[in-house]
Amino acid sequence: MRRQILARATEMVFDRGFHNSSVDEILTAAGAGKGQFYRLFQNKDAFSVELIRWIAGALLAESGELRRLQRVSTRREFLHWWEVFIRRNRRVFQPVRGCALGVVASELAQTDQATDAALAAAFAAWETALTRTLERLKLMGKLDPGTDAGELAKLWLATYQGAA
Repeated sequence: MRRQILARATEMVFDRGFHNSSVDEILTAAGAGKGQFYRLFQNKDAFSVELIRWIAGALLAESGELRRLQRVSTRREFLHWWEVFIRRNRRVFQPVRGCALGVVASELAQTDQATDAALAAAFAAWETALTRTLERLKLMGKLDPGTDAGELAKLWLATYQGAA
């Protein structure tokens, strides 16, 4: 039921926004009751943290994108991974334009410390994964030795958030 609630909430949040989606509406869409919701999530703020983790997981970890990224060994493979990643996430998170996590972050940032920490952790996980891949490519001689992999990873993330 947790998965169903989070999946329906994700659709509603992308369609109407987090603050414009009531718990009752989310539960009706998910076919769940309030008792189930409050057994799974302490309150709507705790739910927002789980929603962030759900979206971040759908973007990278659960989708297998991290495993595919870890196997990248050339710039060409990286660019191919990036294109496939963007296409896949456009399909998964329709009708969102841009970064699904960024869309949620723009509405939920600075609502409370737990939400901010969940957002920061999600973006840090992305940045770390990209940085490690770019560092590996640099060590293999596939990127210029002077490339700052961390800064390049931030650039890729900013590009995705603005242009996906």
